[in-house]
Amino acid sequence: MSYHDTRFPFDPRRNIVWREIIRYLRHRIDLGNTVLDVGCGYGEFINNVPSKDRYALDASPDMGKFLASDVKFVATNATAMNGSFPKDAFDFIFSSNLLEHLKREEIGPLLGSFRKLLRPGGHVGILMPNYRLTANRYFDDYTHQTAVSDVALRDWMMAEGFEVVISKPGFMPFSMKGSAIPITPWLIRLWMWSPIKPGAGQMLIVGRRPLSD
Repeated sequence: MSYHDTRFPFDPRRNIVWREIIRYLRHRIDLGNTVLDVGCGYGEFINNVPSKDRYALDASPDMGKFLASDVKFVATNATAMNGSFPKDAFDFIFSSNLLEHLKREEIGPLLGSFRKLLRPGGHVGILMPNYRLTANRYFDDYTHQTAVSDVALRDWMMAEGFEVVISKPGFMPFSMKGSAIPITPWLIRLWMWSPIKPGAGQMLIVGRRPLSD
C-alpha cells in the first residue's frame, strides 16, 4: 500500500470543501486569470478554481489523471520547479499541505521561487497544519518532516519579501480522515466564517508580492 492509500486516499467530499475555500479566497483577494497549484494532489483546488489559465504541479505523475482536461500538468518535485515556468507568470499560487513534507532548508528557497513566479501584486496562499495547534498529532503523518507554526510561516514569508494580507491560524480542521461530521456547503461556509472553530488545526496564510517589486 502507498501513502495515498493509508494517509491520503481519494475522497470526493473534498470537492465540496475546496469550492467553499475558493469562495472564501475570492471574497478576500483577486485570484486573477493565471493560477498555479503546487503539490496539487487530487486536484480539488485547481479543478474548481474558475480562472482562465490553470496549472498544476505534483511529484506524483499519477495525480495528472485526476485533473480537468484544460489544466496543464507538470510532474516534478516542488523543490525542483525552477525552470518549469517563466518568471512573473502567475497571478495566484496555491499550496496545500506541502511545506510540512519538506526539509527545513527547502522551505525558504521554495517561498523565494513562489515570489519570482508571481507577477507584482500577485498572491500566494498556503494552507497547512499549524504546529502550534496540532503538536500532539502533527507527526502522526509519517511523511511530515518540518514543524511550522503560523507565527513562523508569517515571519518566513515576510523574510522572503511577501506582504502578509491574510493570517488565519485556525482556518480549517486538521484532517477529514475519520471525521463523522457531515460535509455540506453551508456547514463548511459556517465554519470558515465563524470566529469560534473548536478543533481547528489547519492555518491559511496569504502573502502578496509587492507592486513595487
